[in-house]
Amino acid sequence: MRRRRFYFLEPSKVGRQHITLIAGYLAALVSSDRIRSGLEIHFCSSPSTRACLPPELAARVQCSSVPVMDPEKRRLLLKTLVEFGVTAGYLFRLRRGDVLFVSCLLPTTLLLVCLLYTSDAADE
Repeated sequence: MRRRRFYFLEPSKVGRQHITLIAGYLAALVSSDRIRSGLEIHFCSSPSTRACLPPELAARVQCSSVPVMDPEKRRLLLKTLVEFGVTAGYLFRLRRGDVLFVSCLLPTTLLLVCLLYTSDAADE
């Protein structure tokens, strides 16, 4: 029987932005024996965010890179589309029992994700 996956997705921040909050969330996840025994924990972020995590914490989760636009160089429409594409990609790969936790999104991206789900529900 496969283990369920918990994806911690950070598609919005780079480097040290929100790193204390991100590290706190990850530390809480990996410190729980119950969570770790039932879920594979995946941290999906920009390489610069991952590089700012304490090494012992990063070693306790499976890490992968996602494209993230630097918020200081962003164009709102382009950043929204990149965040939406990354988030939708993870939503579509979820299997029954998997969890997707998205730590930060632009409001415009959240609106697109909500529209994706409401149009999906209307088709059923």
